[in-house]
Amino acid sequence: MKLINTLTAITWVVIMLVACGGTSSDPLNGTTWELYSIGEFSPVDGSMTTIRFDNGQVSGLGGCNQYGAEYQLSDDKIIIDKLYMTEMACVSPEGVMDQESAYLQFLGEARSFEIVEGQLQISRSDGEMLIFVPAR
Repeated sequence: MKLINTLTAITWVVIMLVACGGTSSDPLNGTTWELYSIGEFSPVDGSMTTIRFDNGQVSGLGGCNQYGAEYQLSDDKIIIDKLYMTEMACVSPEGVMDQESAYLQFLGEARSFEIVEGQLQISRSDGEMLIFVPAR
């Protein structure tokens, strides 16, 4: 009888883990961030760049255009791919289109992430990083 109760308990735990998405958690799921810096550069004054993580999808504002992509996490590794975006052109603020292009390229090259002192850091293989603060 004890063996049957143990097997029943183990089966129940496995069912719950599968139903809840397994044993891994996604610390980014449901969070929204605002870009603080690209490498050592601050965002263009008057521009807003955001990223939201939601069930394996990222979305946000690249400075001018809305964008989206899929993301996958494994420990501190992140892969962002299948990027898509709207195709508007913005002339103001000056430099926003160049910034958006660099930002979106960086996302496609992202390799790792870390949350340090309340800031999200997404890094490329060369060590350069995007730094985000929680969105207001």
